[in-house]
Amino acid sequence: MENSLGLLPNASDILFPEEPSPSIIHQTFWTIALIIDCLVFLLGITGNGLVIWVTGFRMTRIVTTVLFLNLASADFAFIAFLPFIIITTALQPHWPFGWFLCKLISSLPVFNMSASVFLLTLISLDRCVSVLWPVWARNHHTPARAAMAAVGAWIFALAISFPTVIFQTTDTEDGKTFCYSDLDPWNETGADEALYDALAESRLWSLVLSRFFLGFVIPLVIISVCYGLIAARLCSGMKMVKSSRPFKVLTAVVTAFFLCWLPYHVMSMRDIT
Repeated sequence: MENSLGLLPNASDILFPEEPSPSIIHQTFWTIALIIDCLVFLLGITGNGLVIWVTGFRMTRIVTTVLFLNLASADFAFIAFLPFIIITTALQPHWPFGWFLCKLISSLPVFNMSASVFLLTLISLDRCVSVLWPVWARNHHTPARAAMAAVGAWIFALAISFPTVIFQTTDTEDGKTFCYSDLDPWNETGADEALYDALAESRLWSLVLSRFFLGFVIPLVIISVCYGLIAARLCSGMKMVKSSRPFKVLTAVVTAFFLCWLPYHVMSMRDIT
């Protein structure tokens, strides 16, 4: 929910008391977005809830189930707050949920994205080690250690999303409350708009680039290397059994990761320029 520098030079520009009425096309897309969000909520709660139930209560606790339980929990946490986003989309630009939920819900997409990426990276590392060093993995990969690694992923994701918690705030004008990004929460620039613009641009680029490298480039490299090593071992060990299916699966995993997360980072950078 972070906004671009061009749209948010200061607080007075964020509050739109004289915003024109949306066009019919805008209203149509708005309605479609609300319908999609509702479907995502229903399917996400059901699907992730089922995964949590199966991996948490119906399956033997092993490294794989621990990691997938955490991955489903990350998605479930975001989906659970989706009704707040649906309501605020319908009431735009009014924010009816107060200062605390403004910070919490605004940071959830970044937190969910980061936790999911880091957990997917852990799953890739686990698969790689299990294939390359199966005996060592069998002796050292325990559910307790997997849980500790997952906790580390959660903490790292929390650290990446924390700046959103700091910069997101609320303001009220003409009876309407707005949830927006204030990139100078400590009023370091005073009333100097030029200084504010420079500071805001610098902080936006820092946030976007840190998320891009920590939450996309580095995990993508690790995942690609892991599945490349797995593919090499499958070939050298003659475990392909005259089938290219494992290669297709590994390629699909890396490609899906790339295609799912790259647009988010590209759009984040585009919004700043």
